Amino acid sequence: MFFNSDKWDFFRYKCQERWESFRLGFGERFSRRRGGGYRYGRMAAFRYWINDHHHLPMILCGVSMFVLVLVIAVNMIPDRTQPLVRKDGKGWYYDLNTGELFAGEKGMIPPVAAPSGELPDGGDAGVAAHVITYVDDSTEGDLVVAYLERLSMVAKMEIEESVASGMSTGRPWHYGLSVKRPGDGEWYPANSSGGRKIIHGAYRKNSAGQSPRVCFPD
Repeated sequence: MFFNSDKWDFFRYKCQERWESFRLGFGERFSRRRGGGYRYGRMAAFRYWINDHHHLPMILCGVSMFVLVLVIAVNMIPDRTQPLVRKDGKGWYYDLNTGELFAGEKGMIPPVAAPSGELPDGGDAGVAAHVITYVDDSTEGDLVVAYLERLSMVAKMEIEESVASGMSTGRPWHYGLSVKRPGDGEWYPANSSGGRKIIHGAYRKNSAGQSPRVCFPD
């Protein structure tokens, strides 16, 4: 058996040709994935898309600014504000001179005029009374004055002006508001620890486990 050199040269040539083809093809694919022509093609396509839709970035910027302003505005709104006072029906008031309840127009802003007249210092003797009961068919003897409310003169004037204009004061609910229990000598700011204790304690169940209900004059 004789060795044919021509066949061997042909075989070696084919192997070298296939290797070069494989090496060039692999290098081209690898360069595309690593940021070569493939990456360049994507970046170019993205730039062409931006040029064709140049108005979209401005729209997205405007929408983002609107959402940001809306979030800031919502966060600036107080949790609770002094509400407008409704003046329908009747409400309970308390005469500081006599220690007695009296009915008046609902929504009057305390201090108000009382049946007994003015206080020794010349101020109005009537304050708002939160009246509760623990029985279903309550009579006057079943009524309990949970606590009293009055406003500072500055707060009273602001609320009266807001009621006249039909707009809210924008003040927090406790602005200028003081509370106390009947018979106590000291008034507490409604948002102080003493004031919150009076307000929260007024609506607890009694020793018999009965829940209080708010009462209004007939």
